[in-house]
Amino acid sequence: MLRPKPAPLTVSLRACNLRRTMRRFRRLEVMIVLLALISFASHAAAAKVVLYNPLDGAEGEPLWQSILPQFAQESPDLEVRQLPLEGKDLTEALNLAQQPGNAVFTIVYALRLPQLADEGVIAPLDEVTDPALWEDHYPKVVKTVTYKGKIWALPLEANPYALYCNLPMFRAAGLPLPKTWEDTLAAARALTKDFDGDGKIDQYGYTQCTYQFPLELWSYGLNIVTEDGQVDLDAPKAAEILHWYWELRHYSPPHVDFERNDVAMKISITDNLDRYRHLDFAVVPLPRGERRINSLGGSNSTLGLVMLRGSDPEAAKRFLAFWSRPEIYLRWCTWTHNLPLRRSVRESEAYHRYLLRVPEMQVFNEEFEYAIGRPCIPQYEPAHEIVARATGWCSSQDTQPTIEACQERLHQAAEEIRALFK
Repeated sequence: MLRPKPAPLTVSLRACNLRRTMRRFRRLEVMIVLLALISFASHAAAAKVVLYNPLDGAEGEPLWQSILPQFAQESPDLEVRQLPLEGKDLTEALNLAQQPGNAVFTIVYALRLPQLADEGVIAPLDEVTDPALWEDHYPKVVKTVTYKGKIWALPLEANPYALYCNLPMFRAAGLPLPKTWEDTLAAARALTKDFDGDGKIDQYGYTQCTYQFPLELWSYGLNIVTEDGQVDLDAPKAAEILHWYWELRHYSPPHVDFERNDVAMKISITDNLDRYRHLDFAVVPLPRGERRINSLGGSNSTLGLVMLRGSDPEAAKRFLAFWSRPEIYLRWCTWTHNLPLRRSVRESEAYHRYLLRVPEMQVFNEEFEYAIGRPCIPQYEPAHEIVARATGWCSSQDTQPTIEACQERLHQAAEEIRALFK
């Protein structure tokens, strides 16, 4: 019987080599998969916290010099970045927030919150913050950032106004510092001077921003607009106020720069304290009308930190918890001359030591008690502009408009605001 020939040795060796090679390939494949998993895990762990920062100058210094660097040092597993924000476009920030692991923030005024919330640009902070944080904030401050039952911003500043007075000018005229709007008008009239008789004013009595006109209205119990749509602009008293407002602005310079040392009085907030240090000035309470009242925040309401929709909740919680620590928030307030908006910080010994070092802040601290907030509703921002146009019309008149003309212009503005609610 014929027996089959044995397979050549070379074939057997090739088969063994092939099996060994296949095993090596399998091990290599496993290693590649493991390396890919490790790489993916590392990438996923490199979460980012990004702040699009619109603040510049002294107001932005504590962010890039101290607060963000400390958060980065305490959070080595996070990539912490600050990017400039020019203008109001948040498209880039919103796109970045959609990437996994990213928590993206920016800083806006409360007047914009309803629009940004309705457009789905920002997310509420209720679910990524400790409820105790909001209990520590003054309720009237929280109300300015609350819309549709949700809190949309962590309040950073809501400073009231005060009246800055150039003391040498008051001393030279022998005038007391004003307490009421009537006092302020009389002082502005007396302190507006043409020293050399050339027909040009050398020293102006008073200045304020067009957007600050609500301060005069509020002091006589009138509202621009309330949350339920009540508008008081066409009340007879409002026309009287606009009538004497023209004269008050008639004593104003063609600029709003108190630091030029050619204007006796200016309504302003805490931001300008350091800018005016070269002058001999006093800060006094905002002039009162029928009642003492003030504003929470400047013309644009409360300034707050907002979170872009889609942000990673865990990274966001860590950043907000850090910012909310009393020592961090106190640092922000004392560095930027912003009033603390939380009881625990405002009543702390550390903050009272700061008030001793910067005594002018005590006036703003007291004015906070009388400050009211602007309603956080979509209609307020356009209403804000409508009122500014009416006061701008008044200021631009060459001669003082009659009360009847003021009444007609304010009635037109009031109807425009009422139309926003229809």
